[in-house]
Amino acid sequence: MDAFQILVLILGITLAVFLLLGIVAAVYVVKVLRHVEAISQKAETAMDYAQTATKTLATAVSPALIAQALIKQVKKSFRK
Repeated sequence: MDAFQILVLILGITLAVFLLLGIVAAVYVVKVLRHVEAISQKAETAMDYAQTATKTLATAVSPALIAQALIKQVKKSFRK
């Protein structure tokens, strides 16, 4: 076995090791990306719920504030 064959053998083994490491790393990256996607989906759903609650609260609070202001004005006018 001469130096050329030893070099080819070392390079082949090194290539195989890095190829396996690359495949394992790619699998872990895909898993992490799936978890990130699931987390972002949950965050988006929570944001939709918050937006809906805000809209509902805004429609309920606005008439109440108007009615409260109106009642104050009516009470002021009767006090005079």
